[in-house]
Amino acid sequence: MLPFLVIIESYGLSFLLSRKIHFYFFFLFFFIFVLNFIYYLHLYYVHSKFSLSTYYRNGGAIELSQLINRLVNDYDFVIFTNHPDNPYPWLMFFGSVYPSNFLSSYHQLTDGSFQYQKFIFTQQRCPSQTVFSQYRQFKLLVVDGEGCELNPKLIKEVPVSFLTTVRRLDNSPPYLLWQN
Repeated sequence: MLPFLVIIESYGLSFLLSRKIHFYFFFLFFFIFVLNFIYYLHLYYVHSKFSLSTYYRNGGAIELSQLINRLVNDYDFVIFTNHPDNPYPWLMFFGSVYPSNFLSSYHQLTDGSFQYQKFIFTQQRCPSQTVFSQYRQFKLLVVDGEGCELNPKLIKEVPVSFLTTVRRLDNSPPYLLWQN
């Protein structure tokens, strides 16, 4: 459809130029066009970072996968939530995980969770509420979804500490990382 719109616009422009428009009308038309383009660029580069689009475009998933790939060797298991988004495609893409090996273990779902090497993927929003007491003997890194907090009773039983928060471009925290 774009060529047809260009034809219509060029026909309109040639019509205006054939009427011998004064220079200041042409300058005004050009100025309005440039202003509109600057407005578009401002919306695209400034406002899009802080809109809801970062939530719907998996904001924080790339940062999480890169951080996990750096830290994975320090822990026995890394346990993930699937809220707000499943991180396993990002771990495959940014890590050294071959998709065919990973997908074969994905088909072995048990109780809504599955395991691939050191990675355990759960359906819980806040897996830190239960996994630290289940895996006491292992060194764990647990990834919670936003809005999760540790139970104070659990902190007394198991030495759990907050590691870091992964943030989106709009500074909202999609993932919280805990360790024991």
